[in-house]
Amino acid sequence: DMEIELNMARGIQQHIIPDDNPETFISALFKPMAPLGGDFYDFIRFRENDTIGIFISDVSGHGIPAALITTMIKSLIAGAGGTKINPAQMLLNINETLVKQSGDNFVTAFYGIYNRSEKTIVYSCAGHNPPYLIHNNRITALDNARSLPLGVYTAEELEGFDKIYINHTEKLP
Repeated sequence: DMEIELNMARGIQQHIIPDDNPETFISALFKPMAPLGGDFYDFIRFRENDTIGIFISDVSGHGIPAALITTMIKSLIAGAGGTKINPAQMLLNINETLVKQSGDNFVTAFYGIYNRSEKTIVYSCAGHNPPYLIHNNRITALDNARSLPLGVYTAEELEGFDKIYINHTEKLP
């Protein structure tokens, strides 16, 4: 019974990961470390066709607890409403839920909004490894808006440490 339930949970988790790329120039490959865990990414679509959100996260630990937190993150993104347009605010909102409900787990996350017509990405990072922009054999880390992982400190504590989530805008070639 446990094996059947784990396979069902694995199937549910695979269904919350996008199965197609939002644009021909944006690609993703999902190869989780464990069959069930905290690896997650999502593409967030906006009414404006030239704008796409890219959310990447990793829950500490593995197995069922990490998978449950990942599902919670997916729900928080879906219900984020107007905060989806502000990466730092969305990370702060997710943090406020996770700090109360993630137990001993923490979450690293990156959320960026790419605007094709302006050729910009506005992003915020919560302890996650920065993504890299590779263009003309030049590598640039998107690491100018780093802060602490989600689910560890409240907004007030983050502000006291001067680690509140911020946005940074990068002009892309």
